[in-house]
Amino acid sequence: MDGSGLSGSAGNEPDYRTVRGKGGDARHADRIGEEYWGVPDIVVEVISPRTPKSSGTEHTDRGEKFVEYAKAGVQEYWLIHPTDCTIEIYVLRDGVYHLLDRWSEGKVARSKVLDGLEVPVETVVQGNSCQEPFS
Repeated sequence: MDGSGLSGSAGNEPDYRTVRGKGGDARHADRIGEEYWGVPDIVVEVISPRTPKSSGTEHTDRGEKFVEYAKAGVQEYWLIHPTDCTIEIYVLRDGVYHLLDRWSEGKVARSKVLDGLEVPVETVVQGNSCQEPFS
């Protein structure tokens, strides 16, 4: 286990995760430095593109990680696709992820789990050559 509360056999660790503290950060001040935080509320994966030397991460991010995080109870799963310049957010309902929405350049992705968490797509795909997403 990597401390995130995720225990998949593949030992996957998300690119980013967040765990909400109940009652605010002050209530968890005594836990700083601990290696276990519980199941994340949100997990973010950045899809690495295919290259001549790498198969990329899309297959894993949309496959085994998708299943692993749902099974662990992660409430929201973000997929950032830098080459398509998109952010997809999936929310967990009845143990299965459902697409909340897909945002592209010029749009702002909004979390359903964390009120006020808004991310303009350009801030996470900046500097990439955007391509039309595959249909």
